[in-house]
Amino acid sequence: MCRYLINIFLLYTILTTSGISQGANQFLGAKEKRQYLESMQQKLAPLKQLKANFAQTRKISAFKDELISHGIFYFKFPSQLRWEITKPIKSLIIFNENIAKKYRFKDGSWSPRDFAGAEFMKIVMEDILSWTKGNFNKTSETYDLKVSKQNEIILTPKSTKTTTFISAIELTVDPKTKYIKKVLIKDPGNDHVTIQFNSFSHKEFSDKLLFKEPNK
Repeated sequence: MCRYLINIFLLYTILTTSGISQGANQFLGAKEKRQYLESMQQKLAPLKQLKANFAQTRKISAFKDELISHGIFYFKFPSQLRWEITKPIKSLIIFNENIAKKYRFKDGSWSPRDFAGAEFMKIVMEDILSWTKGNFNKTSETYDLKVSKQNEIILTPKSTKTTTFISAIELTVDPKTKYIKKVLIKDPGNDHVTIQFNSFSHKEFSDKLLFKEPNK
């Protein structure tokens, strides 16, 4: 499951390279947490599109070296995402019309790839769409949600089936813009994926084919 998340956001994905240190965090009470999430959603309500560069680091406990990739994230309200890895190996995931498709760049063009876990990826993409807009209304159905005074939203899966793959997700929020600037996904085996976003832009995309099948 952690592998599938990497193939996106691949959101994503998405926190601190040293892991989740909940013991060091001070968490907001129920009322403060509700106000924080409402404020975030209100701030992001006008957002119609968003572009950001990202650096994605995958740390596997069995290996000394980290796997690092770079790419560009595109979001367009209400339901379009493009997660593009630009280096070291170019790959692409497009979520459009409620369908997630994966591509790899080879011999000068994009080619479709088999997408194991496509249904799961669809759920992940829907979560990313909601979180990008600051909407965590449905998140409480599947995660225990805490908000720290350090602007971190920490999600712990409720399902024991899910915790087999993911032990926690931490979203670090920029206190001014309310954009999610960092994401960490940690699995029970102490492996984790960190995604650091930067160079945010909410200008209209000049390329009208961003969310269409490439090469067409």
